[in-house]
Amino acid sequence: MRLLAVLAPSLAFSLACTGILGGDTATDTGGGGGGPDVCTWYRDQDGDGFGDADKDEKTCDKPTGYVADDTDCDDQDPKVHPGATEICDDVDADEDCNGKADEEDEDLELTVWYADSDGDGFGDADDTQRSCDQPSDYVENADDCDDTDRKTNPDGQEVCDGAGGDEDCDGKVDSDDSSMDESNLPTWYRDSDNDGFGDPDGATKEQCDEPSGYAINDEDCDDSDKNVNPDETEVCGNGSDDNCNGSSDGCGLTGEYELGTEADVRITGPTSGSLGYSVCGGGDIDGDGMDDIVAGAPSYSSDGAAYAFYGGASGALTETAADVKFTGESNGDQFGVACAFGDWDNDGKTDVALSDFDYYYSSSYTHSGRVYMFQTPISSAEAAGSADVIYTNNYNTSDYLGNSLSNGDWNGDGKDDMFVGAVENYVFIDYGTVSTSSGKDIFGTVSTSSGKDIFGINEFEGALTYSGVVVSGGDTDGDGSDDLVVTDTGSKGAAYLYVGEFGGSVSLSSYTEATIQGSGNSDALGVSAALDGDLNGDGYDDLLVSATGVSNGAGAVYGCFGPLSGTSAGTGCDLRISGPSSMAYFGWDVAYVGDENGDGDTDILVGSTGMDGTGTDSGRAYLFRGPLSGAKAASAADATFLGQGTYASTGAAVDGAGDFNGDGNDDLLIGAYSGSSSKGQVFIMFGGGF
Repeated sequence: MRLLAVLAPSLAFSLACTGILGGDTATDTGGGGGGPDVCTWYRDQDGDGFGDADKDEKTCDKPTGYVADDTDCDDQDPKVHPGATEICDDVDADEDCNGKADEEDEDLELTVWYADSDGDGFGDADDTQRSCDQPSDYVENADDCDDTDRKTNPDGQEVCDGAGGDEDCDGKVDSDDSSMDESNLPTWYRDSDNDGFGDPDGATKEQCDEPSGYAINDEDCDDSDKNVNPDETEVCGNGSDDNCNGSSDGCGLTGEYELGTEADVRITGPTSGSLGYSVCGGGDIDGDGMDDIVAGAPSYSSDGAAYAFYGGASGALTETAADVKFTGESNGDQFGVACAFGDWDNDGKTDVALSDFDYYYSSSYTHSGRVYMFQTPISSAEAAGSADVIYTNNYNTSDYLGNSLSNGDWNGDGKDDMFVGAVENYVFIDYGTVSTSSGKDIFGTVSTSSGKDIFGINEFEGALTYSGVVVSGGDTDGDGSDDLVVTDTGSKGAAYLYVGEFGGSVSLSSYTEATIQGSGNSDALGVSAALDGDLNGDGYDDLLVSATGVSNGAGAVYGCFGPLSGTSAGTGCDLRISGPSSMAYFGWDVAYVGDENGDGDTDILVGSTGMDGTGTDSGRAYLFRGPLSGAKAASAADATFLGQGTYASTGAAVDGAGDFNGDGNDDLLIGAYSGSSSKGQVFIMFGGGF
């Protein structure tokens, strides 16, 4: 017992120094030599149970606010001590006192950020980045269901989009979502043929979900045929707009056609009438919106006649089916030898001009010629002697006034002007605003009994061997006024271009802008010409002129690109088409015919009266599609049209028929004045390839 009594104080002191009694374990710094031990205690200012190693007390008893631990790395913050959770902060604090702060501490639980690519404030759960600091274009939420559309997010408005979009990200789309906006529902169109394209003229429904038998578009042009819709490829010659684009997509007439059986319109003239000696197309006489044609029959009943056929006709016809019959005057004339359309009285309606170049003014003035103008409205029977305006040549004999007629705006006033050619060196232009000597406008005021003296209007005299044709209607220099071409077919032949307005009684030689000449002594350049087309698509109209005597009558056609100036040979023109064989007379007539196949380029038609068709010398016509340039042979034509019978003179007159059948494509007009035993025939080939 005494031994215990002696040891008890020593044990109690030892337990206190070791912290057993006080609940801490301090550092023992005993004095040695059997003296009492001293413990080291560390300041715990923040009360987190961890002391500051730089602040200690050495004593046996634990001081207040001290602990035996010295591992606190920030004794000012109770959240910072060993074992604490490392967090992200702006001061890069080392919360767990392991010597690493924020992202450097592998124990850190980094913040997850979600990409906000559309900038709507809502993140994409599938595109994340972990970091303390918020990256650019990232947010803390993952609530966006389409991070490519800023209108789609939990704050969005559900709409009917037909694509299954969940605009408000609630897991419901379109009409399944009660919050859908129903103010702008789509229109569905009846799709009877189930090709995915709706009928613009069929039944419709307005609802969000697609109804059975309906399509969201109205792009079908034939809802009864599933093979006709915008996804199809155009098939030429099947009569259908397969891809619904309103165009034949370059389809057109190709190969050879026998006009007598394959022409879309086949008109036969009266006995010995020579129908088709002249042809004109593109005018709308009756004002119904469809183009009409006129054809002359100068040999009819000795005096001559002409016939108008309104657009829409088809099949085999005779002259008796004509909508208008124009009859000539007496005296053994050749009324209908030339024709032209125009609006010479400026009333917005189509007028018709016809000539009789063999008209006898008197016994002193034989073969002087006359020109007749018929203004709309035009009746079904029109007599030349009662025409609204009559131009009379009472000046010279054998002038053959009216051997050619043309229409254009020579003075650039926006009104059509009449161009009249005379074989013996004269060209006459009557402006739409020219007045008579009494000051009255010539239209509707000139007496048909006395007529209009052609001399003194605008008389252009040229030193020509033989005046071939007069053409206008084209602007080769781009000045806004139509130009004039006069040809001289004598010997080599030549075509003279005039581009500036001039009037009065003048000599043409003083105003010639350009001259295109034949090369051989028998070329006869200028038998036919045209000016109202653009061969190469550069915006300038070009001169088209033929030389039927080239290569022993094989013939040639030249295209000379505007603007033109100076003197050059036809063989130097930009386009040169050679005839097929000797005596073919390729180029007997030439014409711009519009855009036959709907490809946007201007096409031309060339007559060749000496070629065999279905019979000897029945004649042919050749179609060439623009753009055109360089050297070509007749065999390069895109389509060839064969006359029927023998010596039919097919191609003696050619022109564009305008859009005769109303299908949107330009059509072709071909005359064969000796066809069907000299009754004469006129053929129309419908353009386009539907």
